[in-house]
Amino acid sequence: MTSYKIEKIIEELNSVQYFFTSIEMIASNSNKLNEVFKQSIHNASNIHNATTILNDIAIKIKKIKPRTFFSEMELLEDILGKVTLVSFIYKRNDALQLKNELDDFSKKYEKFLESHTLADIFMLVQSAEKFKAHIDTFVYMLEFYLQITRTDLEKPNDEWEYLSIVLSSSMTVSEFRIKLEAMEKIYSELLELTDLSLIDYPLKIVKIESGSLFAKVMGNKRVIGLMVNFISSSITYLYRNYTNEGQLRELPRKYKAIEEAINFKECMEKAGYNTEGLDEQIHKSALEVSKQLTQLISNESEIVMNDEIYLGTEKDKKLIENKKPKALTKPKD
Repeated sequence: MTSYKIEKIIEELNSVQYFFTSIEMIASNSNKLNEVFKQSIHNASNIHNATTILNDIAIKIKKIKPRTFFSEMELLEDILGKVTLVSFIYKRNDALQLKNELDDFSKKYEKFLESHTLADIFMLVQSAEKFKAHIDTFVYMLEFYLQITRTDLEKPNDEWEYLSIVLSSSMTVSEFRIKLEAMEKIYSELLELTDLSLIDYPLKIVKIESGSLFAKVMGNKRVIGLMVNFISSSITYLYRNYTNEGQLRELPRKYKAIEEAINFKECMEKAGYNTEGLDEQIHKSALEVSKQLTQLISNESEIVMNDEIYLGTEKDKKLIENKKPKALTKPKD
């Protein structure tokens, strides 16, 4: 699931642009400070000129908005805490050094705000320059990895659509296969129900990554739309009724309850399908889809579909904290 994690880290880094712009401004004074330092050593009469330049730099730094600056700095600290998720790209020691450099810069910036001495300006600019060089390298490596691994299959026309899903649990090879097969079976069942051919509209793999599961597939647009609706509905139902601390306690042995919860027939009709005279076929498909939905999302504490969090972080807290834990009631036939 590496590229997905990297994309998310890059997205989050884009949310701290004010901090990065400020760091760049502070670090850009490095050459000027070095020149001032050299002139002061060789000619004591240049000290007054050096002081004037340093004061001008200090005035520019003071114009930084502290609230925004520190808020984004804290957010960046959280983001860098996720660097271990892509440790094969960025070594753990390098990630730790990056966090330490950010911490060092933070301390020097606070010291500068307290005293505004010329020595503090020197130390702050040097720290900013060091951190900027390191964070620039980090971002470059992430973007370079995405560039060389981005092999998305393009949609041939408007009849096709993508579906991406991220399941957070760590899986065995067998569990990974079961999840992928569940997606394929749901798609095939819905395709058959809607009188479309698997030959004409196969479920194509765009990208798959293991560890945790990240799958991006492409299929018939209307069927993919049904899949998104059914997966979303089943997540809400199962995690409200069969969860224990965010994971399924026990799966229902029969899938009638899930079939009712996802409003299979109603969802088909809303999508524009004529269901008249198809009750028996719809019932059969609903049970099969419900069974595969359960396989797909069971034992997951975080589910992301098409870049939207359906379960995980704040989403699952809101889902679960509104209800008291209760004993499992098996659905009736």
